[in-house]
Amino acid sequence: MATRPEPPANPDTAAELAAHVTQHPEDWMFYLRNMNGYAASVEEENATLRAAVRNHDSAISSLQTGIVKRDAIIGYQKEQLNERDERNIERATRAADTIARLEV
Repeated sequence: MATRPEPPANPDTAAELAAHVTQHPEDWMFYLRNMNGYAASVEEENATLRAAVRNHDSAISSLQTGIVKRDAIIGYQKEQLNERDERNIERATRAADTIARLEV
């Protein structure tokens, strides 16, 4: 980022400013030209930063969408595993009951 130009003087009143500008017009013209260039460079940098923020926001949104999808998949897979475990427990219980009846 460009360094902000400093004014040739920092008068306290409008009258002091007018007097200084009258006495040092070249210094003030140089300052104003530099300030104009500085403002243009700051605006350009701001535009670049805004574009970068938009890109980051887009990337974050994409990642959040991916997280939501993966959470849904994980939830579905957990459900499937729980259902499979319940079926296996039922089968094991029935098998144990059958073995217990056969032993009697």
